[in-house]
Amino acid sequence: MDTKTETKSETIHQKLYEARKLVREGNYKKDGRNDYSKYDYFTPENVETIVNDVTEKTDTICITRLINGEYGLHQELDFIDLENPSEFITFKLATKHGEMKATNDAQQMGGTDTYSERYIKMKCFQIKDNNLDPDSQDNRPKAVKKTTTSPSMTSDEAVEKAKQHIAKSGTLEELEVAANNIKKSKNIPSAKTKEGKEIRAELDELLRVKQEEFAPFIS
Repeated sequence: MDTKTETKSETIHQKLYEARKLVREGNYKKDGRNDYSKYDYFTPENVETIVNDVTEKTDTICITRLINGEYGLHQELDFIDLENPSEFITFKLATKHGEMKATNDAQQMGGTDTYSERYIKMKCFQIKDNNLDPDSQDNRPKAVKKTTTSPSMTSDEAVEKAKQHIAKSGTLEELEVAANNIKKSKNIPSAKTKEGKEIRAELDELLRVKQEEFAPFIS
């Protein structure tokens, strides 16, 4: 008599366990680098690669959505069994509307969606990043270092720096900052002296010429 052996499929929870195990044992590298704070991190693209890899190996899929519901803005993720789509686990992560300079509301919402999706996938698959853990940092109060006062720059250096600031101003606001710095500078000779009057007249002329470059954009 022929005997038929039935293979019992894994439950959705078993598949999640297997996916997390694959993440732990996958030796995935962090693609992002914060040069200022000197640490590596998982980028959104990096996390997406990891998730695609482990879900493909476990016959699962993730579907995410950004929702503004009764309890505020939050990201939802469904971890779904492709062999039995009625079996799934839902994860939720509260978030906030990101604010980024020089972007419109649609761009800000897109950024909010992208980064909250990254974090909820990291939560679902336990993709650990110690740089996001406050306990991994040295949170002790930093000792105040005594600093020695550097010698003041010469008047010639101050004038040259002011000219560079004017030349590099890319907006009217930046030009106004340059003008205020010149006005308050103690290293540029005072207009009460003949030398200072000539120097500040030259800087005023540079400011005027630079301001004319922005004239077509000023309504």
